[in-house]
Amino acid sequence: MKFQFEKVYEYVLCLQVFSIICIPEISSILLALSIPVLITGCIQRKLNYSFNFNLLPFVLLYLTYALCIINTKHMDIALRYLEYKFVFIYIPLVFLFRPKSTLGLERIYKTIVYSASTISTYSIICSTVLFYNSNSFNSFYSSAFSNVHHPTYASLYFFTSLLILYYLPVFKKKSFKYCNMVLALLGIYFCLSLAGFLFLFIWLLYLGISWLYTNGSIWLKWLLIPISVLFFYITFNYLPHVEGEWKNATWFAKSYFINPNAFLNQRTVGLSGTEARIVLWTASFKIIIKHPWGVGTGNVDDVLSNELNAMKQYELAKKNYNPHNQYLQTAMEIGIPGLGILLWLLIRALIFARKHKHLFLFWFTLNLAFNMLFESILQKQSGIVFSTLVMCLIFVFSTTHVSNFKNKMECP
Repeated sequence: MKFQFEKVYEYVLCLQVFSIICIPEISSILLALSIPVLITGCIQRKLNYSFNFNLLPFVLLYLTYALCIINTKHMDIALRYLEYKFVFIYIPLVFLFRPKSTLGLERIYKTIVYSASTISTYSIICSTVLFYNSNSFNSFYSSAFSNVHHPTYASLYFFTSLLILYYLPVFKKKSFKYCNMVLALLGIYFCLSLAGFLFLFIWLLYLGISWLYTNGSIWLKWLLIPISVLFFYITFNYLPHVEGEWKNATWFAKSYFINPNAFLNQRTVGLSGTEARIVLWTASFKIIIKHPWGVGTGNVDDVLSNELNAMKQYELAKKNYNPHNQYLQTAMEIGIPGLGILLWLLIRALIFARKHKHLFLFWFTLNLAFNMLFESILQKQSGIVFSTLVMCLIFVFSTTHVSNFKNKMECP
């Protein structure tokens, strides 16, 4: 049949997306399925070779990590990191060859939504069982809720599902669409990722401004600011569990900016998540100043621990945390040039989204960039594989797809 290969190609991509979100343990095996599919496509002459310049930053980022392995003192760690980041070069190489016939992304977008909803439902069920046994509402929050992925990564998946449901008309039944939206919002809430909440607020504020600008009266437009402030205040000061996270984060940030040295000297044991991040970021900045060309692939843990010990943060040094900031992580490991490549990738994605009026990619990239401020997203496969695959899919296949949904894609 004429489209048999194209269907196989598309279903393999859907299977890969599903495994990344729902069964990450087998995602590497399923990603390898692309090789026999490509070989089959070449034999049947169903593929075209097409170089896409937008994929170049991924390749350069990987090559920079590979080059900086020269300075490593921990070859085992460096090789493991290169293995994790191999998708930076593997996925772009796979997409050098694409089907001659047009490949729509609707089924792949649906798979992301189905997968995110599946994880949300599964997590709610597991938390309910845990609550029944422990009688503690903490069973529904953070890592107790998100037991498949780290809460920040799970929140990224849920928000991606929300963006698809809002911007892309891939579901005709409104009841089905709203049901999946509720599951995505519940997932974001129960993950209890402060970064996820903040970005959700930014996105909702943007939607409110856009709607009022288009449809609202002059009075409603003037009321937007106080309404937004009130909404933000209520959400972050009265929503269960969120209010505690927000108050702690703002208090610690304020204390640090008033007197950084006193903050660091007084907080050396029993640090909260926010306190630990502030200390880690401070140590990371010091390392970047000392090593602007990077400390080498695989050396960050060692160097960061030494810096923390020098700051008398002995307890934190023993935990071998990463910087919890992808920009600092990249700059420390592969230097300012590596950070430049990462920023180039994100900026290029935003430019592409604006050029092709692709609001989903626009907000997906902003969400990814925002979460990178609070988590080293590209250090674990949960973040590396998903973000790389989604962005590469859109770079390669979205031109025709976006024109089909032109009425839904108006970038700011």
